Amino acid sequence: AFLDLDQFQVVNDLSGHQAGDVLLQQVATRLKQLLRKDDVVARLGGDEFGLLMHYSDTASAQQVAKRICQQLFDHEFTWKGIKHNI
Repeated sequence: AFLDLDQFQVVNDLSGHQAGDVLLQQVATRLKQLLRKDDVVARLGGDEFGLLMHYSDTASAQQVAKRICQQLFDHEFTWKGIKHNI
């Protein structure tokens, strides 16, 4: 799967690159938690991640993708009093 974070540039613009770096670390950690132990999360660059889900059929991969999207949609990132949604 391929994941691109919406609103990431807004975080960098409003709160700075250090905030963006912390957000990327939080997202990477969350993605690892949402995938199985043997699956792979990789940052491809900028705000893009690649997810390798070993031995997954289409239906289970879609279910995981929906869960990831919902979890990230609900993730609220606050930096120095400014709340950001992704």
